[in-house]
Amino acid sequence: MKRSATVIAYQKFQLLKNKSEYAFFFVEGEDDLLYYPLKARGKYDGKQVTALHCGGKKGVLEIHEMTKNDLCEQRIVGYFIDRDFDDNSNVCSTVYVTPGYAVENLVYNTTTYVNYLHERFRLNSVDAEYSMAMSFYQKLTSDFYQSLSTYNAWMYTQRNLCDDRKNKRLSFPKKIPDGFINYSYEQITACHTLEDIKSIHESAPDVTEEEVSDSLSTLSLEAFENVFRGKFHWSIFAYVLSYLIEDANKKDGGIIMKNKVKFTVSKKDSRKFFEELHPFSTAPDCLNTYFDKIVA
Repeated sequence: MKRSATVIAYQKFQLLKNKSEYAFFFVEGEDDLLYYPLKARGKYDGKQVTALHCGGKKGVLEIHEMTKNDLCEQRIVGYFIDRDFDDNSNVCSTVYVTPGYAVENLVYNTTTYVNYLHERFRLNSVDAEYSMAMSFYQKLTSDFYQSLSTYNAWMYTQRNLCDDRKNKRLSFPKKIPDGFINYSYEQITACHTLEDIKSIHESAPDVTEEEVSDSLSTLSLEAFENVFRGKFHWSIFAYVLSYLIEDANKKDGGIIMKNKVKFTVSKKDSRKFFEELHPFSTAPDCLNTYFDKIVA
């Protein structure tokens, strides 16, 4: 048996499980290692929350099966997976499933943006700059979701095709393909078509415009910031926040911001950007409920 992330996580748990000072979180990936322990801080009477990387959703579910009969009442163990575009109806209730697409959606949302304006830019809701910054965000995020709606629906379609058409090795990119959208202060626009999407995913099963349209209708039932692929969100957040920072530091005064700032964001590095943004996010109620549940 090779030393996969799942095996390593399980071995670490076996070595530490009898130490009462630990709480254990089994998670999918590196972003989760940052997010979940921080949100649980202070909830477990000084216990050290140890997050164990399982190498993806499958790994977390495997670990759940391996450990579910190896627990005692005194031990705090949590399992965390992303909803993705999957059918998670068969996932056990002892596993936390994100309410949106992924953990990134818990960070890159309007609440986080508002917190960032309050805590980093020191703006209040009565400030003119705050109103302008909110309008700027709302306009560009609306454009952003619209510009990627076909691509997002194409990915949803791929995950929900009939089994005989699925390409189980098909993976989605971690960033928006170069040239797919164009950014500007005034608007964000799409620069691709369904045919362009197909051309960069040659191994993917073919889908029709009608199927993609049906997926668009399904996805429209939820807020866009919940149902768009999580790893794409950092792109719009990085653009908006870096623009506001640059605007604030213009020599003759900015269009939106009037006071200079002394901080920056890592707009070209998605991992560092997540590290910078996740402390400003707010845990959803369902996550706080889960944190409380796994104590019992």
